[in-house]
Amino acid sequence: MRKAAPDDVRTAFVGQLDELLDYFSRMEDLVAGSSHEKGDLSRLAETVFLAASVAFERFCNDLFLAYMNRDFAAYQDDLAVRIGESVKERYGKWSADKVSFDPVPHLTLAGVADVVAGTGQNLSFSSSAKLKQKAESWLSPSQRKGIMGMSPDDDALIDATKSIRNFLAHRSADAKKTMNQALHKVTAQAPAKKGLGRGSKRVLDVGVYLKASKGGTKRVVTYLTRLKTVAGAM
Repeated sequence: MRKAAPDDVRTAFVGQLDELLDYFSRMEDLVAGSSHEKGDLSRLAETVFLAASVAFERFCNDLFLAYMNRDFAAYQDDLAVRIGESVKERYGKWSADKVSFDPVPHLTLAGVADVVAGTGQNLSFSSSAKLKQKAESWLSPSQRKGIMGMSPDDDALIDATKSIRNFLAHRSADAKKTMNQALHKVTAQAPAKKGLGRGSKRVLDVGVYLKASKGGTKRVVTYLTRLKTVAGAM
């Protein structure tokens, strides 16, 4: 049975972001000097960022499944514990002691996806903390090493990306508040985070925020470049 390759998942994601970066550069050149340049660049930055953030969510799903396709033991151990706790809570210890779980040594990638998601949907991680929590529960020590080793800078980047993506998708007042809270954590002091945070003022227009240049590089480009680096280490 051929196993999924996590390296292939990483390579595919980096390729997607490289295509988005090339697209942004081409479109930026096309609108330069036009009467609609400012508005077009704002919309372009939002569109590219949204596509990249969705791609990152899919990347995390595919990476977890690839890891578990190669070694499904940790997930099954965690599942057995959760089943036992659920039965005990509902029916008592006596019933829980009678429940057994028979792990399987191998499953296809599709089989792993069906067991883990169970609904046909992708895995979703609401924050970097949840991502690490699931990695610790579902992946073997060697597989989760890169994810668990992500720095506070990396965590802040992931959370900021998620919050911007949610605001772009929903445009609600609550999503804007959450986004600004996340961006406040991503200060521009450390080299790895340079240009990604915000100052004392709240971000009101995401397109303007993303197209702004810091250190000669537009913020949306810095976000995508950093996401590639983080993904490569996961």
